[in-house]
Amino acid sequence: MIEMVESSELFEAISHPTRIKILKILEKQPAGFASLKRQLDIDSSGNLDYHLKKLEKLVKVREDGLYALTDAGKEALRSIETIEAWKEIGKRKVKIKLFAKAPKEVSFLALLEFVVALVALAATFSRIWLVFISSLMSRPTVASHFSWLYILDPYAIVASLAFLSAFGLLQRKSWSWDLVIVQAVFAILHGFFPIDIRTLWIALVILELIALFVASRPPVRGFIGKKYDLAMPRLALLGGIIDLASGVLSLSIGSIIVSEGGLSAPSLISMLYSGLLVATGGMLILLRRYTLGGAMAIIFSLFPFPQLYIIIQILSNFIPSLVINVFVGFLMEALPIIGGILALLSRPKIRN
Repeated sequence: MIEMVESSELFEAISHPTRIKILKILEKQPAGFASLKRQLDIDSSGNLDYHLKKLEKLVKVREDGLYALTDAGKEALRSIETIEAWKEIGKRKVKIKLFAKAPKEVSFLALLEFVVALVALAATFSRIWLVFISSLMSRPTVASHFSWLYILDPYAIVASLAFLSAFGLLQRKSWSWDLVIVQAVFAILHGFFPIDIRTLWIALVILELIALFVASRPPVRGFIGKKYDLAMPRLALLGGIIDLASGVLSLSIGSIIVSEGGLSAPSLISMLYSGLLVATGGMLILLRRYTLGGAMAIIFSLFPFPQLYIIIQILSNFIPSLVINVFVGFLMEALPIIGGILALLSRPKIRN
């Protein structure tokens, strides 16, 4: 026969998370005082004894000294599990309502990001297939020289960022808006890379330009919680522009190297990837991600190390003076670092 427990007593008994844990532990198997204390990670024996007294009608002590659930305790535990299940259903309903209230521009932008991801994946697989076919026919293409680096293929990076931004938009994450902008700039700048398939890149650029336009719409910014604030620290603004320009300049030099030839694939990859990531860091700075953008600009302007040699080598084709070449090379190498430092100096100061 189940012992009846008044509602007020029941609610008081299960009103503490530690008592609910005790009931769940004893549901699995009876336990002694020391075992309960260890499983609950409670240091004070008095504290555990206090909670057990509150559960005196839901927990009993057997003849062997172990604590176990009474019939009333089992019924109370079922009630707790029912309440927890309803809470979980409530959370899911809130998420469904949140998605239902999303403006049509947000839904369109999320769908567009999924399309961008699929196009970027198609570009990646197309390049891999092109390299494979050219190797079979013993007709190496420009892309075939970079087959060893396809694990870091920029199109694959764009696809990953696009999928992430799409899910972030649907979940109303503020960072998803920044991710849409950065990913679009990253994809557009990738046009400097020496790829043989231009059709997919042109399609990707068109999609990214549409995404940038939709992301700038007030309903999207309002839903995500983004506001345009044109005022930003001058040092950060200058640093972002410097890094963006420096990255584009490195990409341009890399394109010149492609047209002229003469450098190994690793050296060319050094120039192109460095420029792409420095420019992306500059865009992050302009989006007020000072720490991340500044760190990216500094790190990827220094890595890989042979970049300074490549800059000097390409300048020697236009400027006969070695001194001038070295000076200009160091200046080009230093600009991204300067921009990154300016961004880091613009970080909000933490007040105690």
